[in-house]
Amino acid sequence: MKDDSTAHNYSLEGSDGLDQDISGIAETPGWVTVKIHLTHGSYTLFCDADDHRADGMYVDIEVGGARPVG
Repeated sequence: MKDDSTAHNYSLEGSDGLDQDISGIAETPGWVTVKIHLTHGSYTLFCDADDHRADGMYVDIEVGGARPVG
């Protein structure tokens, strides 16, 4: 991901208790490579700086896959 901000960061929360900082607020923004293995479930990717999440700087993510029909 490319993080061009010196005022924002990326954090991830999951329904399974995951609470992970992905990037901090960088003095020198740029490209960051992050590998995260997500299992089935609900996650929220958000900015954890100040009140940014409450101000709408987040996205909800659903991770799933093919489920058997029956």
